[in-house]
Amino acid sequence: MAETDKQVCSIPNDENIIALLFESAAEAIVIVDGNGKILNINGTCESLFGWGREELEGKSVEVLMPLRFHEKHVQHRSGYMENPLQRVMGKGLILSAIKKDGSEFPVEISLSYTDTSTGPLVMAHVFDISERVKQEEKLKEQSQIIDQIHDGIIGFNTNKIITSWNKGAERLFEFSSEEMIGKDISTLFAEWGTAYLDQNILNTTLNESSLVVETLMMKKSGNSFPAQLNISVTHDRLDFINGFIVYVTDITRTVASEDSLRKNEAILNDFLDNVSEMIQIVGADGKIIYVNKYWREKMGYSLDEIQDLSFTKIIRQDYIDHCNDIFSRLSKGENFIGVEIIFITKDGQEIIAEGNINGRFDSDGFVSTRGIFRDITQARKANEQNRKLFSAVEQSSSIVVITDIEGVIEYVNPRFTQVTGYTFE
Repeated sequence: MAETDKQVCSIPNDENIIALLFESAAEAIVIVDGNGKILNINGTCESLFGWGREELEGKSVEVLMPLRFHEKHVQHRSGYMENPLQRVMGKGLILSAIKKDGSEFPVEISLSYTDTSTGPLVMAHVFDISERVKQEEKLKEQSQIIDQIHDGIIGFNTNKIITSWNKGAERLFEFSSEEMIGKDISTLFAEWGTAYLDQNILNTTLNESSLVVETLMMKKSGNSFPAQLNISVTHDRLDFINGFIVYVTDITRTVASEDSLRKNEAILNDFLDNVSEMIQIVGADGKIIYVNKYWREKMGYSLDEIQDLSFTKIIRQDYIDHCNDIFSRLSKGENFIGVEIIFITKDGQEIIAEGNINGRFDSDGFVSTRGIFRDITQARKANEQNRKLFSAVEQSSSIVVITDIEGVIEYVNPRFTQVTGYTFE
């Protein structure tokens, strides 16, 4: 290779690299000897404490601490030199440092030790955690305030997993925070299925940033109560949506008289009659005592016709034993989520339904069951049609290739593999 073709670069020696790293470190660094005398500090340390390098060299490291800690720190320093390990100072505690102007601030400090020809050296990495402490104190204060609010305040992420649960929520729902944090918030809704919660509530909240709605919610005891929900989105530090916060108010507590109770009952009945799910209440004797409007429209019965109607009369024959078993277990305190039942309408049509059922009890014992179902008949038929279509494609003698909009292959049928020798993998 000709001399003119050579690339010549200057590689700094080890000392230059170490000095560069020392000065460019984001944290403050203090180097002391075995007697606690400051030998050197970096530029970040000068900026943080307000001392010049020459002012600190040779001084005791305690000059960087409030006076009240000096005597104790000398003891700790001596103990550290007897057993010098790399560690974090005051783990679990908030340490204090002091600037040249006398102002104190919280720090975290990590220590590392090395032996040299001139004696032991200790390097202290000092991190100013003022902002973090302020945020933690602010969060603690907010948490204390939130816990004093009578209403339930629940935070949950975009996967509907509960992340916060205040004392008000404990009072309303009878669940402790330990029982609910990490659980799906969908389990608290007495009448909304997961799909309805996703499509009609959370999506609306995302589009409008907040939403006020009324619904029925479920306590740990199985009793439901009407609640007003004020749902808002929450954001992370980069302003991306990372979840929701919901304020839950038990609206039955605002009722102050029998007239108000009746009015509230009428509103609730109207509300139940206009939800797009089948709601039914079955008495302890197995007879239907309430159904909402949507249930009546789906099943084809009038209010008069459901009087003294046993729930076994509206269930497909091969499901009756299963439903009787569920009814028996409900009377003993069990609750059921995601139960599938096939109803038979007045004119003999089948409705495949999925829902939640719980029992209601009073001081005398078992009173009734409450079931909230959604019609999944069409979804089930669509799944069956898709299954048949897929089976036909798999068995087809024609080549079938499915790609996404960018032309990336997502599926090939067996015939494609037979003809080309290529598999999807």
